[in-house]
Amino acid sequence: MLEGKRFTDAACLLAEIVSITDEDRTPVSGERWIDVKVRLYREHGPCETMVVAEQERVHVSVYTRDAGGWTCRVLTDLEADLAIPAAGLACTVGDLYRDTRRRPRPGRDRRP
Repeated sequence: MLEGKRFTDAACLLAEIVSITDEDRTPVSGERWIDVKVRLYREHGPCETMVVAEQERVHVSVYTRDAGGWTCRVLTDLEADLAIPAAGLACTVGDLYRDTRRRPRPGRDRRP
């Protein structure tokens, strides 16, 4: 990886936190930015797993690639299990949202 660059030659697991600007449309194709990113990640040969988590709601898309192609599992329950064995990850969706407004720390301000 080059200093100051945000890319690598080979990543087997890619994660994206969807921001409000990812919903904007690209000037060339009119696609949403997040759709462009997911498409590029899917085309990255070494990538076997993608996790796309939204900020504005509890919504995690887990994409996995196997010999048959890509599949997507959508998780919207904070108690749902999120496991990515190839990366040694085993947690709940709520663990991803811990200490955020979706799952605040006890006693923390609970603004919408």
